[in-house]
Formats: sequence, C-alpha cells, structure tokens
Amino acid sequence: MDFAVLLSNLRESAPDFNSEKPLVERICQLADGFKEISNDMAHSRYHIARKNELDEKGYQEILEQIAELEKSIT
Repeated sequence: MDFAVLLSNLRESAPDFNSEKPLVERICQLADGFKEISNDMAHSRYHIARKNELDEKGYQEILEQIAELEKSIT
C-alpha cells in the first residue's frame, strides 16, 4: 500500500481518536516529510537510508509521538 494512502486514511480517521486528534494530526504532519520518498526507499534494492536522512525528516519525533498515542489509547 502506498504511504500517501496510509497517511490519508489516518488523517480521515483522526476524529475517531477524540481527545488525541491533535496528536494524530501532528504525527501525520511530521510523516508528510517521508511521503515522497518512502515508497521508493521501501522498494529499492539499492537505497538504504542513512541516519542523517532520517534525522532530517524528524523520525525520532514521529516515533515519540506514536509512542505517546499508543500510551493514551491502551
């Protein structure tokens, strides 16, 4: 499945998260930085993302936001 479709589906379901809707929207906003290159990287046999590429896109903050969301819904 295309990463852009996953983000779109998550955005559409953000209201279902009730009080965590802003957090879901923030995750989507941060993940937008990966949207254009994620599919190419995921299916490439030749491109392995380097740490600086991931750092530039703020992956650590995305992971922290997802962990926060997970805690709030479990």
